[in-house]
Amino acid sequence: MDTSIPEVLLAMGDSITAGVGAGRPDRSYVGQLTRCLHEATAKPWRTWMLARPGMRTIDLMHQTRLEPLPQANIVVMTIGGNDLLWRAGTVIVRPDRLPALLEQSRRNLAVALARVKTQTSGWVFLGSVYNPYPESHLASWAVAEFNERVIFPQAGGRTVIVPLHLLFEGRQPEWIEGYRRGRLGDRQRIPWRRPVHPNPAGHRAIAGAFLKAMATSGAIQPARNPGRLHPA
Repeated sequence: MDTSIPEVLLAMGDSITAGVGAGRPDRSYVGQLTRCLHEATAKPWRTWMLARPGMRTIDLMHQTRLEPLPQANIVVMTIGGNDLLWRAGTVIVRPDRLPALLEQSRRNLAVALARVKTQTSGWVFLGSVYNPYPESHLASWAVAEFNERVIFPQAGGRTVIVPLHLLFEGRQPEWIEGYRRGRLGDRQRIPWRRPVHPNPAGHRAIAGAFLKAMATSGAIQPARNPGRLHPA
C-alpha cells in the first residue's frame, strides 16, 4: 500500500468547524481530528477547510452549487446554529412558526448534502446542534426541534450523525467559550463574542466524538485501537 498519498478530510459548515473559540487552528476540532486520523490510520491526511463563520443551511446549499468540492475520503460538518440565531427573534414572538422555518432548513441541508455526495466519494459526518443556552426553555426546545426535524433525517447510507447535543449536555459551563448564565440574555451584539462556540476543551471533545463515530461506522480502519487515541 502506498501510504505517501494523503487521505483527504473536507471540513464544511459554520464557525465551529472553522475553529472559532479554539484560539489556534491546531487546537480546533478539525486540526486535532486530522492529527488523530493520522495516528489512528498510520496514513497521512490533508485537510481542505471550506467552513466559514456565519454559515447557514441556505449558505451551505449555495456554496455546494457555486464552489467545486475536492474529492474527499471523509467530510465533517457542523451547521444549523446560525439558522436558529437568525430566527430567534421570530421564534420568540411567534413560536408557532418554528416548524415551517425548520422545514426550510431541512430542505436546504438535504440539497447541500446531496451535492456533497455527488462531488465527493467519502463518508459524511454531520454534528448535531448543541444547546449553548441550557437555562433557556425556549432555546432547549428550539435546538431539540432543529435536531429532530433538520439534522436526524439526514442520516442514512454514508451520512452519520454525530450527537454533539448529547456530548455537550451538562458540560456547557466547561466547554463553551465565555459561558456565563446559559440564558438567551447572555447574547452579545458582536457575533464572535457570543457564548456559543466551543473553547479548546470543547473542540477537543468534538474531535474525539467525530473520531469515535468514524471508527464505529467503519469509515476508517484503525491501525491502532481508537479507544487509546485522544485529541491533545
